[in-house]
Amino acid sequence: MRYKKISGLTLMEVCVVMFIFSFFLIAFYAAMNFGLKAWKIAEVRSDLKITAAWVLKRMIAELENANSIAIQTSTTSDPNLSSYICFETPVYNGEIQHDAGNGKLLWQGHIIYYDIKDNEDNIFNRKILYRRYVPHNKTSPYKSDNRFLATFLSDISDYTDDRSLSSAEENEGQILKKLCSKIKSITLYEAYGMVDIELNFQENFRKSKDARVSFSADGNDKSGTEVYSLKGSVKPRN
Repeated sequence: MRYKKISGLTLMEVCVVMFIFSFFLIAFYAAMNFGLKAWKIAEVRSDLKITAAWVLKRMIAELENANSIAIQTSTTSDPNLSSYICFETPVYNGEIQHDAGNGKLLWQGHIIYYDIKDNEDNIFNRKILYRRYVPHNKTSPYKSDNRFLATFLSDISDYTDDRSLSSAEENEGQILKKLCSKIKSITLYEAYGMVDIELNFQENFRKSKDARVSFSADGNDKSGTEVYSLKGSVKPRN
């Protein structure tokens, strides 16, 4: 009786193959995890830069149409208080308004940029940036035809602590928009006809809702923090 010889791998050889395969699998996972983490970090940084550039560009564009004499600013490092800049604008429905008879500018209302503490951020004390428009004419269509002189907004503190408008304020033509969050601080300074603006944004990769990144368990909540600052200057021309 003949027996057919069957060849195969020994238990030791199988264990060696499994060990080598596991080693390459772990290395592949580590490389993928590192690449994904780097991609997410770059995503968060890019979002901060794009947001900061957009906000600063908008502020500069509107300040260019303002009157340097009627600009009000306040800067504070207290997270419970608001920094703000308030100025007049002659723009209505996207167009600068002039008197048909004498060609003078017609001031339409005040624009206020201000920040308020983000109540959902109890770790970093960041703020939310708002833009508020307060027209001179309180009745629809909220266009002014007889405001030739730029003026200060009285009782400005009454306007810089709101996160939403009341029905009465909406009926007066006021507009309030949330521009962005993740604001660490804002510095606003006006002197000699120039306005200097500095926006400081802060994001935490561990806590980011836009691009969550996994860190080691022994880290703390403030690890992986990205800070981005952007500065600009503008000279109001009216």
